[in-house]
Amino acid sequence: MTTITNRYPGTCINCDVRVESGGGVTAKRNGRWVVWCAEHDPNRPVEFVLPAVQTVAVAGTNAERLMPHQAAVVAAVQSGSRALYLADEPGLGKTATSLVSAAAAGAQRTLVVVPAVVKTNWAREVEMWTPGRETLVLDGRKSTPIPREAEVVIVNYDILGAHLDAILAWRPDSLVVDEAHYVKDRKAARTQAVEKIATAVGSGFKTYLSGTPIPNRPIELAAPLGHLGLIDSLGGFWAFAKRYAGAVQTKYGWDMNGATNLGELNEKLLRVGMVRRRKSEVTDLPERTVVDLPVSLSGEGARDVKAAQAALVKRLVAAIKDQAKNDGVRARDIDFDLVRRIVGRELSGSVGFTEISHLRKLLGLGKVDLVVAQAESLLTSGPVVVFAHHREVVEGIAAALCAAGHPVGTILGGQNPDARQRTIDGFQGGDLDVIVASIEASGVGITLHRASQVVLGELPWTAAGQDQAIDRVHRIGQDEPVTAWRVIASSTLDKKLADTVAAKAGIAAAVIDGEDRAQAQGQSLSVLIAEVVARSMKVEIPGHELAA
Repeated sequence: MTTITNRYPGTCINCDVRVESGGGVTAKRNGRWVVWCAEHDPNRPVEFVLPAVQTVAVAGTNAERLMPHQAAVVAAVQSGSRALYLADEPGLGKTATSLVSAAAAGAQRTLVVVPAVVKTNWAREVEMWTPGRETLVLDGRKSTPIPREAEVVIVNYDILGAHLDAILAWRPDSLVVDEAHYVKDRKAARTQAVEKIATAVGSGFKTYLSGTPIPNRPIELAAPLGHLGLIDSLGGFWAFAKRYAGAVQTKYGWDMNGATNLGELNEKLLRVGMVRRRKSEVTDLPERTVVDLPVSLSGEGARDVKAAQAALVKRLVAAIKDQAKNDGVRARDIDFDLVRRIVGRELSGSVGFTEISHLRKLLGLGKVDLVVAQAESLLTSGPVVVFAHHREVVEGIAAALCAAGHPVGTILGGQNPDARQRTIDGFQGGDLDVIVASIEASGVGITLHRASQVVLGELPWTAAGQDQAIDRVHRIGQDEPVTAWRVIASSTLDKKLADTVAAKAGIAAAVIDGEDRAQAQGQSLSVLIAEVVARSMKVEIPGHELAA
C-alpha cells in the first residue's frame, strides 16, 4: 500500500511514475514524494500548476480581500501544498499570501523569520489578514520561554540564534521565511538556524518568500530549496550544483559560482513548487522605467575619486608584475588571463574590498550635489524617494534638501522600528515630500508608492538590491508610471558597477523568469576592473582592440 508522505504542490499535475492507488493515480518521486494526479501522460514532465480561482475563503482571515493571483496560492495550499517558494516580484503581496496560506494549512503556531527592519510591519499585516491572532514579536537577545498560547511569533534574523531553543520548544507547525535570499549561504549561522526550524516543522506548512531569490548566482537557491524539500526533485544538492552552478573542483576546493543550463533550471523550478509571477502578468500596474543619468564629477570630489582610482590601478599593476616575475613571465608576455586572475585575487581580499568600498563612498559623496539637483527638479511635479548606500551620503542628501526647504524624512540602518514606521506613515500621509533612504535599510518590507519618481544616488552591489529599492514605489496601489533615475558618474568605477548590476540581472532573469538575455553570462566587477588595468598596461583583451 502506498503511503502519502507529502502532497505534491498544486493541482492538475502530471505524474512521472504511474501507480494505481485507491481509485486515483499517485506517483512516488525520488523515494520521497507521493502525489495525486488528475491525469497521466508519459510524454509530459511533472508539472506544478496553480488552481485557476478568483477568490478563496479561509476561516479567521480576510482572504476574500486577496487578489486572484494571491488566492491561487492559497487554493493550492487548500488542495494540499505544504512547501512553496513564493518568488513573485516585489510589490505583489507575498506577505498577505503567506499569512492566509498558513491559516489555510491549519497552522496553530506560525514562526515568521524576517529582517529586523520589517518586524513592525509584519505585526501589522498579521492583524490585518488574520485578525485576533495572538502575536508575539521577539526583541533583544535575552531568551525566555514562548507562551504556548502564542499563535504567531515574529523574529528577525539577527537574534534568531539566541532564541532558537525557545522557538524549538514552542514547537511551531508552520514556517514563513521572508527575504529568503538571506539564507543563501549554507554555512552561515542564520541559514543553519532556519534549517533546524524547517526540519522541526517537518510536513507542516513552509513557505519561503523573496522577490529576488538569486541576487548573484544559481547556487544561492540550493539552501532554501533544501529546507523546503524541493531540491530532491532536482536531483539533490550536488546534482544541482554541477548542473546549474557549473560546480568544478579546483586546487582551492569546489567552485560553484557558475551559471549553467539556466533555461532548464527555470522550467524545473516552476514544476517543483516555485511560484513566480511578474507584475505585468497579474496586475494593471503602470510601467516601470529605469533611466541612466550620466553626470560629471567636479571639484574636490572629482579629484578624490580620480586619485583613489589611480592608486587602486597602480597597486594592481604592481601585484601583476610581481606575480609575473615569480612565475618567470616576461613583462611583454603578460596576458589578460594573468591580469584577470591576479585582479580577482586582490579584490577578493580584505585590502581590495576596503579599497573598492572607499572608492564607492567617495563616488557617493562626490555625487551628493548632483543627486540633490535631480531630486529638486522632480519635486516640482510630486513627491520623490531617493536611495543611497552609505550613511554619510544619505545624511548629506537629506541635509541639503532640508536646507532647501523641503520636508524630508530619512530611513537608516539601526533606526528604531517605530520611528522608522512613523517616517513611512508621514511620507505616505503627505506630511513629507521626500524620503532619503539607505538601500540596505529600506529595500524590503515597506511601501512608498505615494511617489512615482525614484532617484538612485548610489548603486547597490546587485540587481536584486536595485529592484528591491525601486519596488518600494512600484507595487500594488501605484497608479502612476514609475521612473527610476540612476545617477552614474561617467568615466569612473560607477559605470563598471552599473555594468555588473546588468550582468547579475541577466542571470536572475534567465533562472527565475525564463528570459534568454545576452547578459546572463555577464562579467563580474573584478573582470571589468581587470580590463581597465589591462588597458593601462597595454595588454590585449580578448574580443577587444588593443588600446592605442
